[in-house]
Amino acid sequence: MPSLPAPNSTKLTLSQYIHPPTSSSPQIHTLTLLPTTPPTTSLSLGTTTTLPITPQSFTPNPKFLPFLSTILQKYAHLDPQLHSQAAAFATTTTHFSLSPPSSYRQNKGGKSSKGKDSGAPPSASQGGAGSGGHGGYIHLSDTRAPPDYGRIAYPEDIFGSLEVDATGQFVEGDSGKAPGNWQDSGTYRIVTREGILGLPDFLRGKLVEALKEEEKKINGN
Repeated sequence: MPSLPAPNSTKLTLSQYIHPPTSSSPQIHTLTLLPTTPPTTSLSLGTTTTLPITPQSFTPNPKFLPFLSTILQKYAHLDPQLHSQAAAFATTTTHFSLSPPSSYRQNKGGKSSKGKDSGAPPSASQGGAGSGGHGGYIHLSDTRAPPDYGRIAYPEDIFGSLEVDATGQFVEGDSGKAPGNWQDSGTYRIVTREGILGLPDFLRGKLVEALKEEEKKINGN
């Protein structure tokens, strides 16, 4: 972790910034996806009391995940990586159920050198051309810990799910929803032992774009 030269923000990764403490909060660092200094705290990922950031030191911004959800509802079905998953769904029995089974616990023993997964295979009874031609669901997982092929990520790494039909196409949206009927997992965590929030390039770009627009509104620009 680089030193934190006040009062400027320090770039943590290609898409994250850590902002140094202020006189009013001398022990608190703010984590954002925008370089603006001082940070717009209502748009931050959250704060940490220590560096490097750990799940124990991190306090999430309660407004961030709902904001992220609005972006994923709107754009997840357009993401190239999810389109590839949907296409694979139509040609194999590999797919993901809507809700991770209760047996998929956060057991770190399931890690591999190439990524991590829950250690359990997906059920072949709900979708894929090889399992009766039924539709099912695919998950959007955090890039910090991609699951091995054909496996399901840990619940803490799953943003949510999209519904696909037997041909690998996203189903028509219900009641004004975008195709795929995005549904949040309800289990996602911004910071885990594996790292900090990571999205595919397309969705990260859409999120940062939306955050910049929201910041302009807040600042009256």
